Amino acid sequence: MFFYRITSVLILPFLVLYLFLRIKKGKEDKNRIKERFGFSSVKRPQGDVVWIHAVSVGETNSSLILLDEILKTHPKDTILFTTTTLTSAAILSEKIKIYKSRVIHQFLPIDSYFVVKRFFNFWQPKMAIFVESEIWPNLINQARKRNIKTVLVNARMSENSFKKWLFARKIGFKIFDNFDVIFAQSIMDQQRLKKLSHQEILFFGNLKSEATNLTFDEKELKKILDQISHEDASHRKFWLAASTHKGEEEIIIAAHKKLKKEFPDLLTILVPRHPNRAAEIKELMSDIKFSQRSANEQISPQTEIYLADTLGELGLFYRLNKMAFIGGSFADVGGHNPFEAIKLGCAIISGRHVFNFREIYAALEEKMAYFLVESEADLVLVVKRLLLDQKIVKDTSNNATKVIESDGKISEKIVRKIF
Repeated sequence: MFFYRITSVLILPFLVLYLFLRIKKGKEDKNRIKERFGFSSVKRPQGDVVWIHAVSVGETNSSLILLDEILKTHPKDTILFTTTTLTSAAILSEKIKIYKSRVIHQFLPIDSYFVVKRFFNFWQPKMAIFVESEIWPNLINQARKRNIKTVLVNARMSENSFKKWLFARKIGFKIFDNFDVIFAQSIMDQQRLKKLSHQEILFFGNLKSEATNLTFDEKELKKILDQISHEDASHRKFWLAASTHKGEEEIIIAAHKKLKKEFPDLLTILVPRHPNRAAEIKELMSDIKFSQRSANEQISPQTEIYLADTLGELGLFYRLNKMAFIGGSFADVGGHNPFEAIKLGCAIISGRHVFNFREIYAALEEKMAYFLVESEADLVLVVKRLLLDQKIVKDTSNNATKVIESDGKISEKIVRKIF
């Protein structure tokens, strides 16, 4: 730990340069960059502060149910909620408005020793809750040193990460021992984490199964349905590719072109994981008629692909469609949250790279509750089958809903345990 601490101080100038390069690329908020160096942009409220950190969109969404439970059972506490990405910050800023001043958002400070000390000196949280796989040694160690209860929630541990952390433990870097309690995301994660820590490792279920349904705008849903159901296209076929990454859009576009031979008026709705990649994706569609949501372009009878490059609208598109390919699964990203789509009645299609959600996909596979595709050709065949047979879509969706049913008490059990 001493070596890591010294290194984090020595490389601080390079981290500063890195953050300013990210500003130039549009990946950091230049108006709030001081938060990344441990300086708060708001006044600290009176009373106890509970700090929750979730890196990105998926972790943020699953944390909201936990946040809600804490505020309900501890009405005098304030939540400090940190994230890393602009996307998660934008989504969270909208969702926490209902809590008014009881939830404060800040960007996570970089894990450099003196930056971390500044952050803790200012906020003085009574508890630190890290979500999923966010392991920042200085932040975790500093919390422990200050006798701040430190918790890892919905923890996941991929095989590759497990091997790295096991090696680190063997040479004396026992970071997981700094947590007071760890709540695993699955049985497999629990088993791996038990080999990395002497602390208590519990499994109450995957918190994502309990997250509230994604929100949507009813007026926007009707507007899009009206555009698709044009008088000249009253029976138009359409499907969704959600949370796609670099390398996956090419597959989606190629599959669209092949499907169009069978369904001449086919509409493919493409929702990239990172909307700031829109320009890059548009270049792939130079020979295709497309409409871009961020440019307020409507879906016409001639629109082949609808590029939904906006933030926080997956709830809208999952409600619009009854089947969805979930990205990050052709690319070696590890997949994205399938619970959100299933809870909104979608039959899901996924590639094989779903190691971040291995256990739930294994359960879905056992009950024939999703479609695994390993190539563009597989994707074409599955989408064609689902477009032609709505009964298969409905049966698959119903099977998936049964698989993810929860007792609804995961967050309640976690909060009861840690407070």
